[in-house]
Amino acid sequence: MATPLFLVLNVVVGSVWRDPGFSWALNNVSDLGKVSCGVSGGRQVCSPWHAVMNAGFVVTALLLLAAALLLTRFTWAGNRTCFWMSVFAVVGLGVAGVFPADVNENAHVQVAVWWRRCCI
Repeated sequence: MATPLFLVLNVVVGSVWRDPGFSWALNNVSDLGKVSCGVSGGRQVCSPWHAVMNAGFVVTALLLLAAALLLTRFTWAGNRTCFWMSVFAVVGLGVAGVFPADVNENAHVQVAVWWRRCCI
């Protein structure tokens, strides 16, 4: 349920952007959760449904955590990679939802950099 929810949220929250619209080529997913309007990274950013996106980040993280915990007996007995990747995704998504990039850029960016180094 986490992946479809996350994808639907991206499409729905991105579709309500106006002047300028959300660009899948120019904007990043963190722009959907930014709470203020203005120029960010050379892009005009204004996400009217930022609260929905940030809540979606947190709900997606909680769903992934629940899945990781439910599958622990399978992943722990064999390959643990799935479990730990889920935990890393939970941390990344949870922090993104709790600390939007324009509210606490330091926490948001540090976790994004950490997540990218460890998980991609």
